[in-house]
Amino acid sequence: MYVLHVLDGKEQEVINDLKWFQTLRTYAPKEKVTYRKGGVWREKQEVIFPGYVFVEESEHIEKLSPWMYYRLIETKSVLRVLDRYKPLPEKEASEIRAIAKNLDICKAEFVDGELISLHGWIEEFDYRIIKYSRRQRTALVEHTIYGEPVRHKLSVDII
Repeated sequence: MYVLHVLDGKEQEVINDLKWFQTLRTYAPKEKVTYRKGGVWREKQEVIFPGYVFVEESEHIEKLSPWMYYRLIETKSVLRVLDRYKPLPEKEASEIRAIAKNLDICKAEFVDGELISLHGWIEEFDYRIIKYSRRQRTALVEHTIYGEPVRHKLSVDII
């Protein structure tokens, strides 16, 4: 798996532009987010890692070919390929794949001030939670991409 750094908000546009590559699987994991507007809780979909698109080839390769690298970098709205010389470490790639599968809002409950996971991505990655906000119904989670920490907020439906 390789990581493309793209312009914020252009993730889906890049994915659509790369559809013509038969051997590539591209995605930008999204989640359902709850937010409060006008006193009413609403839902919408947001990209979990804004500015990143993940690219996998059907065959596992150790290094992008120069041809593929330049095809990716020439795609509109792509800024660069992160660490073009090696794929994302397998541990980090498997976490990204697991998050991409679970698009539903996580369900959790508080027991004695501790957040106890019940359903969703939070079951596998509760050790990644840095802090949570009961009022905003969010958890601040830290993942790594090529060893660099990346923090993002994810929705948590507190029961």
